[in-house]
Parts: sequence; C-alpha cells; structure tokens
Amino acid sequence: MDRRAFLAGAAGLLAAPVAAEAQQAGKALPKRVAFLCIDSCTQLPNEIFPGDRAFVSRLAQRGYVIGKDVGIDSSAIGIGMERIREHALRLVERRVGVIVAAGTLTAATAREITTRIPIVMMGAEDPVEEGLVAGLGRPGGRGAR
Repeated sequence: MDRRAFLAGAAGLLAAPVAAEAQQAGKALPKRVAFLCIDSCTQLPNEIFPGDRAFVSRLAQRGYVIGKDVGIDSSAIGIGMERIREHALRLVERRVGVIVAAGTLTAATAREITTRIPIVMMGAEDPVEEGLVAGLGRPGGRGAR
C-alpha cells in the first residue's frame, strides 16, 4: 500500500475518534496535529497528493479546519532515523494535540516518549505483533476503556 492510501486511512482513524472523544467530553479540539516521519510522509498543508486532500477533507467533516481549528506541525518530517527520538521529544515539548507516526519505528519511539499525547500510526504492518497496540479492536493506551 502506498503512502497516499495510508494517509487517507490515517485521516479516518485520526479524525473520527479524536473529534468524537473531544466533543463528547466537552474538551477543546486539538490545536496541532504533528507528523513524525523519517522520510517524507505528507505535503500538508499544500494538499498536493490525493491522500493529503483526503486527510484535510476528513478533518473538515469532523469539524477541524486547518488554519482555523487546527494547525499542521510538519517540523518532524524527513528527519532521518538518527533524529527520531530528538524530534519526538520536541513535539511533546510543543504540546501538540496528536502525533501521526509514519512507520513502526516512529510509532514505537513516540509511544516510548509520551503517554499523554494520542498517537495515530500509519504504515505499521502488524501493530499487534510489533507490540504497538494490545489489539486492533481495543488498542489500549490513551483513552482506552
């Protein structure tokens, strides 16, 4: 599966549960969505790729408008393997609302760094087998019930 398909899937995973949980609990919507990627994983907010357009569209359907309700933090895109931990820590320091981690290594690093910020992963082949989640139906971690 290519990265555009992952982004489209991540949009649905990100937007629906986060928006629903925030609205149900009466909390403010996350102000910043951050991408953590070794390589390039998006061109947001430019919306060049179909997956990026799908991501923005799905966020809008859930009440998030980029630039108004939520910002995209792309500072940790294309950082290379040796700098993942450093940039994950920076995202936590910036108090982003959600981290979108591209790949198993970035998702595992983000999970080690924070228990406070929700992490949406894309590109993990088997997140259960890789130890990233307890199960697909009930992944565990932040917000698990």
